Amino acid sequence: MDAEHLRTLVAIAQPDPAPPAAHVNRALRDPRVLRQITALERELGVLLFIRGSGRTKFTQAGAAFLPVAREFLASIDRGKTQAR
Repeated sequence: MDAEHLRTLVAIAQPDPAPPAAHVNRALRDPRVLRQITALERELGVLLFIRGSGRTKFTQAGAAFLPVAREFLASIDRGKTQAR
């Protein structure tokens, strides 16, 4: 699992798991972001977002996965700090 994909997911969700649809729509219009999220969805085998006409939001799976992604990234950061 690519940490950069997880960082992108977490950034889209900032500050919480129910970001405004406009924020998510803007983020997913960026081809790089869309590629990362699509790759993450493919790897997980679930959709993370419901994409609709201006009403993009997290799926139940996306909302459930978000805290796991945050904890994984925090673990990586703790590991980097301990290694240094």
